[in-house]
Order: sequence, then structure tokens, then C-alpha cells
Amino acid sequence: MDAREALIAGLDGVGYPVSESWGFVDELRRPERRCFHLTRSEKRPDEVDLRAGVMLCRNFPDPEALLDSAWDNLESCFAEAGIRTDGGWQISACFGDAGKWDSFILDITGEKCTITAGNTEGIRRGLYYLESMLISADGKFLPQGRIHKKAWLKNRISRCFFGPIKRPPMNRDELTDQVDYYPEAYLNRLASEAVNGLWLTVSLRDLCCTPYFPDSGENAPARLAKLRQTVLKCRRFGIRIFLFMIEPAALNRNDEALKKHPAFDGAVYHGAVHCFCPSSDTAYDYLYRSVNQIFCQVPGLGGIVNISLGECPTTCLSSLPQSGDKRDVVVDCPRCSKIPLKEVMFNSLSAMCDGMRAASKDAEFISWYYLPAPQDQPDWTFELTHVPENCTILYNFESGCKSFQLGRERIGGDYWLSCVGPSENFRRMASVAAEAGIAVGAKIQCASSHELATVPYIPVPGQLYRKYRAMFETGVSTVMLGWYFGTYPGMMTQAAGMLAFEDFSGDESEFLIRLAQKQWHEKSAYVAEIWQGFADAYRNYPLSNAMQYFGPYHNGLIWPLYPFEQHLPMVPTYVVSGRSNGDTIGEILDNHTLDEVAALGRIMAEKWHEAYMKFAGLRDFAADDPGLLREISLAEALDLHFASGRNILEFYRLRAENNGFTEAMRAIAGDEIANSRKLAKLCESDSRLGFHSEAETYLYFPEKLQKRAEFLEKILLSPPQEVKLPQVAADGIFQGKTYSFSVKRNAGELIFSVSLDNNYENDQLFITLSGSPESKPLILDLNRSGTFYCNSLSQPGRKVTVYADHWQVEFIIRTDTFCKDGESFAMSVIRYTFDGSNTVFDCVPECPEAGTWRLLLGFYSPMRMLSVES
Repeated sequence: MDAREALIAGLDGVGYPVSESWGFVDELRRPERRCFHLTRSEKRPDEVDLRAGVMLCRNFPDPEALLDSAWDNLESCFAEAGIRTDGGWQISACFGDAGKWDSFILDITGEKCTITAGNTEGIRRGLYYLESMLISADGKFLPQGRIHKKAWLKNRISRCFFGPIKRPPMNRDELTDQVDYYPEAYLNRLASEAVNGLWLTVSLRDLCCTPYFPDSGENAPARLAKLRQTVLKCRRFGIRIFLFMIEPAALNRNDEALKKHPAFDGAVYHGAVHCFCPSSDTAYDYLYRSVNQIFCQVPGLGGIVNISLGECPTTCLSSLPQSGDKRDVVVDCPRCSKIPLKEVMFNSLSAMCDGMRAASKDAEFISWYYLPAPQDQPDWTFELTHVPENCTILYNFESGCKSFQLGRERIGGDYWLSCVGPSENFRRMASVAAEAGIAVGAKIQCASSHELATVPYIPVPGQLYRKYRAMFETGVSTVMLGWYFGTYPGMMTQAAGMLAFEDFSGDESEFLIRLAQKQWHEKSAYVAEIWQGFADAYRNYPLSNAMQYFGPYHNGLIWPLYPFEQHLPMVPTYVVSGRSNGDTIGEILDNHTLDEVAALGRIMAEKWHEAYMKFAGLRDFAADDPGLLREISLAEALDLHFASGRNILEFYRLRAENNGFTEAMRAIAGDEIANSRKLAKLCESDSRLGFHSEAETYLYFPEKLQKRAEFLEKILLSPPQEVKLPQVAADGIFQGKTYSFSVKRNAGELIFSVSLDNNYENDQLFITLSGSPESKPLILDLNRSGTFYCNSLSQPGRKVTVYADHWQVEFIIRTDTFCKDGESFAMSVIRYTFDGSNTVFDCVPECPEAGTWRLLLGFYSPMRMLSVES
């Protein structure tokens, strides 16, 4: 083990906290402490005096006792406020027309308070609203008058913040363990924030046994038993459970089901993966039976949220390009090729909807078209509005969103909180759905997103206000509040709950003051201004998916810093890989240069710090309220996150100047040592910090932060020396096992010619070109059939020629897309072919870890490159 490996081993060797030590889970199991500011003793003329006590008249027809939890919550609120509940001022509920869904009317007079709604859920909302009024009050008084809150979002669906995600690498399934992921105190907090749905992950073949897959559902009875228990428990808090699925799941070409039921065999997705064809009576019967089985055995389920297109292969539509402007696309399936594409989707959805509604007429089907690419979606995806009656189409709100940063328009895919949206893709889908009479839902990230998901939430409620106002204007009726992360209860989810009943007659500032009133009282206007300052800072987050997935803002405070090139890869921000981050900082670049992300990092850090210092000035005001002190400490933790992100980007920007380990770089390393130790102290008092729901553990924690500080101290004394890539001359022929290639510079262009032996069923060529570890790598991924991907807006010219026994390709690439003209660069070539059973890799240079695919980066490995002389 060399010196560098020994350094890294010391950092990587720190064990992660076991789930039993996750302190925030214990917090969620305990009732949240309310903090009142009932200091005023003089009643105003238009108020009712509560000091003589109240009487809770639990008189609304409720045979299933579904409202008991809400009545009990209000009773405990009065008790904590020091208000008797055996007094004369009556609080009652009655049935009446208050509007659709869980709208309600609150009538407050000197004699009584009456909550009117058309169902139990409207009454529930009124009871929680009354609690909020009391917490926001400055005395034991309430204003007289009528309050009418109209729901415009029917479904407000969240997720258990710490629940298993049922995915690699941990593959934990919440239906197979004995953990209670829904403690009553947690459910009460969610209900108080107007959450009325939660999703959890299942698959049909886990829960069902059908003649088509007779070996499936081995542990279904235990899973279904726990699912029933979860449904009943959550229902008592007005929260419905939605099954999250990606169905019908594609099948391996060797799956016995394809041999026995060839009607399932659809278009080839890739290699051995075949799409599930939904266009047959056999497919309909399988999907109908499966879904019907579940809903018959688990009464009370809210419905299904199904990714019908995207994320993982499902129907034959998954074989089609989901980005670009191709209009005439044909599905390579003997059945689906004969019908319109919208009928392919309808065949899948109708079978599942029919099976669900035959068992539960009130259950809802939400079909999620997960199309995260930043580019405009192809026209055919907007034709998929032929869906069963009462089916909702869910669509990413921000995928394709745009923002001007440093004078240029940038575009981002997937999910964003720093960028408001909606994207033109979302607007177009909402428009065509409305024309078809289909309800539309928005997939957003409420509390945090892929930008930074290791804190419970980012305190930027103004961003939510703008999102919800746009959702209101576009006719959205369902909102999915988060992916695995972004759902921790707190100020942001409180804001989302309020906005679901907002009529937007007031402006953003007025709303923020109202939101702040519940905690900050006389300081609410000042805090609203601080929140605006936070949002103004956060909007400078570089609009780049590569920055989200690999950048320093989630856990930069545990990153090593390497003064000299090591060619180590970046680590995804959403999983725990067991190794520390590398130094190939160019992998985080997408829409920006390194200079640009460093500039945005400076702006964001400076603006956040300015707002944070104002917030920190409220510590004396908050001294008696632990909740308020925690809000300030959370902003401090984020101040460290943004400062560290700025430092890391600046460190590598300076390294790119090739001036050695400069004093400025040393100063940054010293600053980062202090930042890691500061955050370690904050973590000791707030167990929420560092936890990433998709990673299913902490990305940072005190021990890891301390080790990072020690690592940097050693770097300052003795940094690892530069690692050089193998050097080759630009001229000549390079030889793989089954192909050869040559590179030639010509007037600002690189001519890259490859000749590949034989023709395979699936034959792919993957080329990476990189100017330096600090520049964005250029990735070219070409299939022999012509399917092509390039991660640059500047697409290279290419010519593919297929012969009987081999094929050739020539690329003409602008050198300024990956390096400065005339300078040396690094390259690698990988051919990967599918032989019917396995994928075979042929790499130049040799790459033992070939086959490790990375999001956005494919098979690129910065350690396995050849340096081409200038």
C-alpha cells in the first residue's frame, strides 16, 4: 500500500452508523413540542377569549373513528397552551357544502366555533387549522369571523423519510422486516402538514402468484399482512397508502415466462432485456389478476403510482427514444407495431386500472411518465393521453427547466428546488392532458432535491410559493412531494400544506410572513426577508445534473483534496460506495465550465452567508425555543455546505493553472479543516444532518468529518505526488482485440477512425476524450445500428459503414469540445458486445473494471486513459 492508498484507507475505513443509532427516527416517534407565545393579556373587540376554557364536541358522524387522532391532537394543543377543555366555548363539526375534496369552513363567534365540511377529511383539515391559529397567536384569543379554505390539490403524496427504497445496493424491503416506519407521532406531523398520501415500493411478482408466474409471491402473505397493517394505521390520520410500482416489468430473454407465454415478448430494450408487450388478452389477464389480487387482499389502499414510461424498461414503448425530435417512430413488436403508440400505453394502464377498480372503486391510478432529460421530449410522448377514466398523468415539473446564469441560458433535467419551473415539457403535457379531460399531477421536490439532500430541508419557502402558484395556474390536482429524499417534516412541508389551500390572492411576501408567524411571531416579517435572501442565494446553484449527481454540495465536507492530479473518479452523491471522492472534477461539469461553477459557487456562498448572519442575530430571541434555535443551526450547517462547495471548486480551478500547491490552495485546505470540525459539532446536536434517504444512511457524520480534517492536515504536510497516465503518440494505429483505430488532428478538428471486426447482435462503441481532470469529458456512445449518444451540444460528424464481416465509423470532432486546440488530451475506447448471454468488453487501454456503468458518464474511467501527446 503506497502513501496515497494509506491516506485514503484511513478516510474510507470509518464505519457508517447502524440504523438503530439514527437519532432523528427516535425524534419522529415522539410528539413534536409546541412552543407558544401567548404573552398578550388584553382581548381585542373582534376576538373570542379562550381563557375560560373550551369544549370539544366530537359530534361529526364518524363510525370508523377516523377523526379521533385529529380531535386528540387539538385537545393536547389546548392542554399545552394552558387552556382547559371543560369550558363553555364549544368547538363542533358538522356536515355541509364547503367545496370539493377536503375543503372546509371555520366559523368563529363569541359563543362557539363550527367546522363545516363535506367529509371527514375536510373536518380534519379544519381541526389542524384551528391548532395552527392557536400556535400563531400572541395571546389566548382567536379572531372572530369566517375562514373558508378551498382545496385545489386533491392528492398530496409524500414518503417515509427513512423507509427502505427496495433497490441496490441494500435491497431493503419495508414489507419484509419488523420495523414500524409510521409511528403515530410522525403520522400526526404529516397530517398536520396536509399530507394525505404516502407511497411505498412494491412489485407485482413479489405480492402476487398467478398462473403466468407460478413461482412468484413466495413471501406474499407476510408482505400483504404488513401492508394491511400500514394501511389501517395511516388511514386513522387521513393518509392513504399508494403502491409505487414500475410495471409491467420487462423480462430477461431467458425468462421461462417468455417461453410459455410468447405474447409477453415485446420489443428488445437492450441486450438480453425484452420489453413486456401489453397488447394481448394474455397480458391483460396477467396485469388485471395481479393488481386485483393485491387490492382484494388489502382493502383501503389509496391506489397506485406507476412509472409507466421511464426509469426502468416496462412496455414496448420503453424501446423508443425518449429524447430528441423524432416524429415517426415504430415499435419493433409484432403486436404493438400495428396500433397507435397511445393504444400501447392504454392497453397497459387499462388492465391495471380495471383490476384495481374491480376491488376498490375509490382507489386512484396515477400514471407517471418519468422523462427526466433536459431536452424537449419527442412528440409521441405527448400523445399518451389516451388513459382510462379517472386516471391521473403525473409528470416531472422541472425536467427541462431553464434559468439564466452568468448571462447565459442553462437547462436542467430531473428534479430541482433551486429552479422554480415549470419546464416547457411540463406545460405542454398539462395542456394536452387538459384538452383530453385528463387530470394532471406534478412531481416536485418539496424540502430538498438532488442539489443537496443531506439536510432535512433547505429553508427557501419562496421557491415553493412560486412552484405552487404555477401549479395552480396550470390546473394541477395531484402533487408528489418527493422522490426518496425531500420529505422530512418541517417548515418547507408546512409551507406546502398551506399552499395546497391557497387562493394566491396575496403575494409571495404576504404568504411568507403568514408562514413565519407560527414560529417567529413579531419577527415574522424579518424572517420572511431572510428566507427571501436564502432563496436568492440558492437560485445560483449551477443548473447542471452532473453537479447534482457528482458535485460537492451534498457531502463536500468529507471530500479529500488533491493538490496534484490523481485521476480518481468522482463518487455519486446518492449512494454509499465505500470509497472517497476523487479529483476528476470535470465529471461534475455539464452546462458550465469550471470557472463558471466556481463563480456561481462564490455568489451562492456569499449571499447565503449574508442572510445567515441576519438569522444568527435572532439567537437571543429564540433562546427559549429549541425549535427556533434548530432552524438557525440548520442555516449554519448549510452555510458550511455552501462555503465548502465554493472552496472545493476554487481549489481545483486553481490546480488547473498548473502552478503547484499554491498558498491559496493551502489556505483553502486549512479553511476546510475548520469547516469539517464545525459541521461535526453541529451533527452532534442535530441527528438529521448528513442523512441521505436514497443512500439509506448518512453521507457524513462526526467521525467521518473528523477523519477528513485529519486527512487534510496530512495533505498539507505531505501531499501525494502526481499520477501520470500512459503516454502515446498521436500518429499510428491503436489495436484492441477485435478492432483498431487511429486519431489525427486537422485544423481544430480530430478525425477518429475505427474499424471493428465482425458484426454482433448488439455492438456498441464507447469513446471518451478528456483535456484534463478539470475539464468535462466528451463521451461518444454509438451502436452499429446508428443509435448515438453524445454528451455535448456540439454533435460531432460521423459516418457509419457496415460490411458483411466488419463495420467502420469515422468521427470528425471539434477539439474545443474537450480540450484546448493543440494541447495534449486523454482518450479511451471500449467496444462492448452482447453474445446472447453476456456482455463482452474490449478496452484500449485495458480496463479491469469495464462494465461498471455510471450515471451520465457510462463506462468512462479516468484512471484507464491514454495521454495523447500534443
